[in-house]
Amino acid sequence: MARVEVPRKREKRRILQELSSYFDEALEEENMIIRDVDTRGKDAIFLDGSLVGIRVKEKTGEEGIYPSIKVIIEKGLKEDRWMTVDQGAVPYVCNGADIMAPGVVGVGSDVEKEGFVAVKEEKHDRILAVGIALLDKEDVEKTKKGKVVKNLHWVGDPIWVAGK
Repeated sequence: MARVEVPRKREKRRILQELSSYFDEALEEENMIIRDVDTRGKDAIFLDGSLVGIRVKEKTGEEGIYPSIKVIIEKGLKEDRWMTVDQGAVPYVCNGADIMAPGVVGVGSDVEKEGFVAVKEEKHDRILAVGIALLDKEDVEKTKKGKVVKNLHWVGDPIWVAGK
């Protein structure tokens, strides 16, 4: 059985503030629950039953709050934090693989090292995953091999399924 947490008012405000920083408009303060749906230290954040974000707990004890694919599709990102991958990378990304340099065909102007990034595919321009950039825009464009994004949440993962 998945653990369900109802955050206190202060924690709820902090989470909403972090999530809202990715969008032009703030997320409304509504009923929030956090469900433990992934065995790898990731929790799903729901507002009134709608999946809006993920909480990632690092081994160091730090945590990151990031928007879910579904809320990005609904609201769009206010900054150009995108990486586009070719069709050959799609099945790997949708199985949770980190994004590798050879598959990247486009990089948004606001991509920075250790910053949040959304990954989309080039043919239909749809979001496949969200993650953390391992390099900044210039380095991604220069490199020919290696990982460029740590994949945190992808279409079809346990968080995606929990949000259906």
